[in-house]
Amino acid sequence: MKTLLPKKSLKAASILLATTALWSVPATAQQVAVEEIVVTGLKRAESLLDAPVAVTVFTANDIQRAGITRPEDFLSLVPNVNFVTSNHQGEFFVNMRGQAGVRFAEGAVAIVVDGVQLSTQNEFNGDFFDIEQLEVLKGPQNALYGRNATAGAIIVTTKAPGDEWEGSVRASYGNWKSAKLQGGVGGPITDNIGIRLSASLTDTDGPFTNEFTGEEVHRWNNQTGRMRLVWEGENTTADFAVGASHGNGGAIAFNAQIAGTTVGGVFIPGPDTNAVHEIPFVNDTPGINIQNKANGSLRIVHEMDAMTLVSVFVQFNQRQLPGQGSPLRGLFEPSE
Repeated sequence: MKTLLPKKSLKAASILLATTALWSVPATAQQVAVEEIVVTGLKRAESLLDAPVAVTVFTANDIQRAGITRPEDFLSLVPNVNFVTSNHQGEFFVNMRGQAGVRFAEGAVAIVVDGVQLSTQNEFNGDFFDIEQLEVLKGPQNALYGRNATAGAIIVTTKAPGDEWEGSVRASYGNWKSAKLQGGVGGPITDNIGIRLSASLTDTDGPFTNEFTGEEVHRWNNQTGRMRLVWEGENTTADFAVGASHGNGGAIAFNAQIAGTTVGGVFIPGPDTNAVHEIPFVNDTPGINIQNKANGSLRIVHEMDAMTLVSVFVQFNQRQLPGQGSPLRGLFEPSE
């Protein structure tokens, strides 16, 4: 024997079941934890969702998954941002929202590492290692970083010493005998003093070989080290960092691209300029490029009831030996 419910009862039962299902969804969703991303590019710590600026953030997990070890590795992932390297180690240009840099001139994008703005941006174009977070701020940031931030700013935060000793190491090997070894280790020394040591070793023959001399024209060998010492008081924090690097490789490798010429009224075409990787290097002058860099900074932050005082001291030194035939050779040649 079947019992039939009135239509009104069926409708009421359907509404009750739907309501119960809707109330059960939030209970499940509350169990999902969302990690909050904190940005510091505006010189204050705030949530990425609340930051009143166009900013792209790469966390430590993002850096590891994307295999970021150079500036171009993450800037190529940011919309409306182009990173162009020059034919000389260290030189680069950042084009952000149509504003490009000019050679031998001040950049339009500020570079900030651990709260300290780089006075010489040549230091930025190197190996990235032991990095905690990267931020790319698009749009004028002159109010915060001065005249060299008309296009935006790039904020680099290295890993700071934690409450426990820990470390990591990363190695890779690729084409042209390219090898890279990077790592860092850090932890507490006392209750309020911590230290972090980081290093990167890079070696590559480069993709091109001079057919006459056998020279690897784009070879590059570089060793970089960094130490970060942090002291934390009740209301004051002192962040002291020093770093140094030594690079040795080929000098400017220039290949003339001749479109063609006319001999006796007959046009003789030159090499295909679109196939730049197929044009052989035939220079008869060996090149050498030696770069020694050292930097140091001290950043002191004192918290008060109504304000925060920040004091920064920066020192950067660079010695460079360009390739033979360069007019700058005598100016930058290292002393004994």
